[in-house]
Amino acid sequence: LLAGTRRLAGGHAAALIFLFLTALLCLATSLLSLQMWRREVAQKHREPPPARARHVSFKDEVVPPGRPPGRPRGRVLPAEEGEKP
Repeated sequence: LLAGTRRLAGGHAAALIFLFLTALLCLATSLLSLQMWRREVAQKHREPPPARARHVSFKDEVVPPGRPPGRPRGRVLPAEEGEKP
């Protein structure tokens, strides 16, 4: 195709083909991602939003009113040998 209009070295022709194919690949992937994005937006409009997760609080997280968080309530005793803390 290019050889008829102008003499090109083999490396130049290969570089032009590589650049052309790279541009086509970039165009194809951008069109594909745009199509996937449009489908995702349409799906979000069809489905209701997911329910929010509830916060689970444990006994050691609950602080009585008037007490600063982080302070132990009583004296902490060291574990005896062989006992896991």
